[in-house]
Amino acid sequence: MFVLQLHFFTGNSHLQRQSAVTIQTGTMVVLEDSLKWAHLRGSTIKDQLRKLRKDLFDGNYFPMLENFLMIPGVCLSPEMKPWKRRVCRTINVISVLQIALTIGTWKRNPDVLQIAWYVLKVFGVTTCSLKVLMLMRFAEPIRRVQSYIMSKSTVADVEQYEAVVRKKFGRSVQSLIVAILTMVIIDVVTICVPNSQRNKLLAIPSFCLVFGSLCYETLHCLYIFFVPLIWIPMYLSYPLVMGILLTGLRTELQILQHRIESLVHRTKPELFQDDYWKQLKNVVRDLVMQQQDLFRHFQIVRQLVGIGFFISYHFAIFFIGAMLFFAKMQNVAFFLVFMLSTFMIVIFECYCWCHLVDSLGNVLDAIGQNIYWLCTTLPYSHEHHSEFVAMRTSLMIILMNTRRGAQVNCLGMFRICFEKFVSLCNTSYTVFTFFISMR
Repeated sequence: MFVLQLHFFTGNSHLQRQSAVTIQTGTMVVLEDSLKWAHLRGSTIKDQLRKLRKDLFDGNYFPMLENFLMIPGVCLSPEMKPWKRRVCRTINVISVLQIALTIGTWKRNPDVLQIAWYVLKVFGVTTCSLKVLMLMRFAEPIRRVQSYIMSKSTVADVEQYEAVVRKKFGRSVQSLIVAILTMVIIDVVTICVPNSQRNKLLAIPSFCLVFGSLCYETLHCLYIFFVPLIWIPMYLSYPLVMGILLTGLRTELQILQHRIESLVHRTKPELFQDDYWKQLKNVVRDLVMQQQDLFRHFQIVRQLVGIGFFISYHFAIFFIGAMLFFAKMQNVAFFLVFMLSTFMIVIFECYCWCHLVDSLGNVLDAIGQNIYWLCTTLPYSHEHHSEFVAMRTSLMIILMNTRRGAQVNCLGMFRICFEKFVSLCNTSYTVFTFFISMR
């Protein structure tokens, strides 16, 4: 009996040792598989981060713009992935619901402050919706200009100046998008802080109470949350796209201006022989073709900028005056941080429109000046009379195209320039005094 029990315990300990070895082996296999999976997952994450870094810092900034435009629900590319299109459609539905809730907040017998705030909200959502609709309406010409800029960026740059200027343009686009996203995040955090003033100014219609107080509060919180998350990117979507296109075309104009300036410095009267006239003719012909191609795309952007500035200019006049009126009438509160942010967004947008157009005009003036100096450098001789006339004709074509494209008009009403920004501020102050007198 004792022998049987000893044998039982000995066999049992042997089975325990085998089980322990099996468990230890299985644990090692699981650990090895986990390490392999973590290594593969880590490699995938590294590849994704490397691809993201390449997209952000190697000049491929238009995919970054496409991802940003998903926030306001804009689909510019017909080749956008299906899940991105679904996200855009969802945001469009949310935007329509917010417009309905905004319009439904009208109250009977309102005072001047309530009327101004209601008109401002309706005017604001209408302006944002118009900008998104214009992006969708003009998607095809926008893609055409975008493809032109990208084709220039992907060409191997012959000179270091061209590579530096184009890289600077890419970094400025990336920095601008990151700055807008950061501002949106700050506004979302700011507006989510509970505040009685926020609840009053961003209220939803009272008929939503029929669904219950819990549903009403949930809908109110979602309404407030989506105001900065969707409507600020919607408002900035059109000027962001136009600003990128204008800056990209300005970059190509700077490169053209640098080439003409280098040609002026290389051109000496004593170099003009038969071979040099032929060489200069080929160089100028390439410059003329480059300028015509550039100005063909610039004409597209100039029309779109005029339409966008018309909407932004008239909205900014009312918005700035109304916000000054609210700041005077309302007590200082944490919600004013969000109001001040939107105030700066509207002012900064109009300033950027005027600054970009003025800087573009400065580059075109520099091109015209270099063309003038190149014309004065050409020596005249009887034996090269035909070459001289042909060369001056080509240069005059460049000069006339430059002067013709120097101005950007707002639907033919006025010229977009920094003086118009000053006029906007003065007119906004007139709106502010009007609200004060109506109080």
